[in-house]
Amino acid sequence: MEPKIIKFMSVLRVIDYLCRLCLTSIKGKIYDVSSRGEFYGPGGPYHCFAGRDASRALALGSLEDKDVINSSLDGLNATELEALEEWIQSYDMKYDVVGFYPFGTISESAGPADTSDAPNPEPDQGEKH
Repeated sequence: MEPKIIKFMSVLRVIDYLCRLCLTSIKGKIYDVSSRGEFYGPGGPYHCFAGRDASRALALGSLEDKDVINSSLDGLNATELEALEEWIQSYDMKYDVVGFYPFGTISESAGPADTSDAPNPEPDQGEKH
């Protein structure tokens, strides 16, 4: 069987699911936002950031899908980039940084995360141990 290449952000979503952590990232910094599950967990207003790089959306002050799924900073003006730096300062004070990745080298897909390769944490009913 040929190994599959898994996109970084898909891996981040799998970690979110398996570890019950809630992670988001901004410009290459991965933050553990689990302490604020009411905001970043299912049903929370910022759940759309969970398992994603929120850079563009935060810079624009947007929760729209088109901004959440696109982490590129291309086309942002100085005011928007300054707003993003303020968000980074806020996240640095509130949340633990749990990792880094080379920002700008990873592209997100426009669709939902492909977790078909993710292990199933619940065994099938008919599965023997």
